[in-house]
Amino acid sequence: MITWAWFSYEHYVHHGAVVDKQQQGSHPVLIELIAPNYYSHDNVKFLMELIATDISSNLPINRNNIFIIYTPAYSEGIYDQGHVVNWEDN
Repeated sequence: MITWAWFSYEHYVHHGAVVDKQQQGSHPVLIELIAPNYYSHDNVKFLMELIATDISSNLPINRNNIFIIYTPAYSEGIYDQGHVVNWEDN
């Protein structure tokens, strides 16, 4: 799932001055990757790299100006589609 919100014109400030758009070397795009806690370190790393590559390839955002944090989702710690999700039920 992706949610996205653009800041409107004149809502970026860089070095104390209002600028038209996000600067390439500051104010990184913040991304939270929420995925099952049973994903391996390699799986999480792969997803982070994939997300950064996809965003920087399709939007005018430098790959070095993307910040991603992984938040593990635990079995019975997620409520979705009308019930608490249990990994063992799947």
